[in-house]
Amino acid sequence: MQVLSSDAAARGATLVASLHAVDLALSCFPRIVGMRDGRIAFDRPVAEVDETLLSALYATEGGGLPLLAGEPATPALPLAAGGPRRGTCWR
Repeated sequence: MQVLSSDAAARGATLVASLHAVDLALSCFPRIVGMRDGRIAFDRPVAEVDETLLSALYATEGGGLPLLAGEPATPALPLAAGGPRRGTCWR
């Protein structure tokens, strides 16, 4: 994510990323656009995005938010030594 962010900043471009890893999105971007059912549910600076907004965005019969910090993710292959950790955005 760092390479993409740096490249976009150097070009004066906007980086648009579609993520379901909420903690990663909140830590890597200054603004979050939440979409539900093909429509914009909210468009706010990260400081204004709270659990109430996210709960409404991800409201399902099962409840819960996807991949918040501290929750286990599905098993994945180990990272190379020194690689970034899930939910971490290097700036």
